[in-house]
Parts: sequence; C-alpha cells; structure tokens
Amino acid sequence: CGAAPTPHASIATHAWLALLANGWLGALNELRQCAAWVIAERCATILSDACCTAAEALRSVAEQRLLEGDEATHFADLCRVFGEHFLPFVSDCFGAVYRDPAAGATRRREWLQLASARHHLAGLSSK
Repeated sequence: CGAAPTPHASIATHAWLALLANGWLGALNELRQCAAWVIAERCATILSDACCTAAEALRSVAEQRLLEGDEATHFADLCRVFGEHFLPFVSDCFGAVYRDPAAGATRRREWLQLASARHHLAGLSSK
C-alpha cells in the first residue's frame, strides 16, 4: 500500500509547526478509520483552506514587521519549513488516507490545492 509519509526533521524544530502537525495528523488518523470516498473532495478542500489560512497568518505576522534579529531569522526559517516541508507532508498524509486506486499503490493523488498557500509564503523565507 505504499510507505507512510515521514515528516522532515525541520518541522519539529518549530514548536508552532510541530503542534499544528500533531493536531492535523490526529484528525487525519481519526478520518483514516472511516475514510468515506463521498467526503474526500470536501475534506481536501477544508484542509487546503486551512493550509492557506495558516500561510495567510504567517504573511500577516511578517507584514507587521515586529520581529528583528534572531526572531526574524527564526521566523523566516519557520516560513521556509512550512512551505518546503510542512505543506508537502500534509499533502502526502492526506493522500495516504485517500489513496487513489486508479493511481496504483506507489503513486498518490494530489488532493490538496496548495498554490494559494504557497503564494502567501512567497518572499517570507528571505526576509
């Protein structure tokens, strides 16, 4: 059935991302117990929207320009990890719950629409 997704170690270096990952993984684990295909698209939309809302929150913090020095550097790294590692991991986890039988055991369907979330993150990891 394919290997379970493994989070990148950098997610655990940011408490906010680690807590968010744990909460969302808990919800996905519950969903996995009764993952009805009839709700798959709606669940994907809700999770995609949640990813976008989190990215919007990061952009909002960045635009307030309240962080300086080490805090700003740490925040920029958090934004980078969110975009480069967290979003793909969440997408892989959702794909593990809703495997597309037509795609075969090793390939997962791209359920989540993350372009908007990535758009909100643009330029945040370089500040």
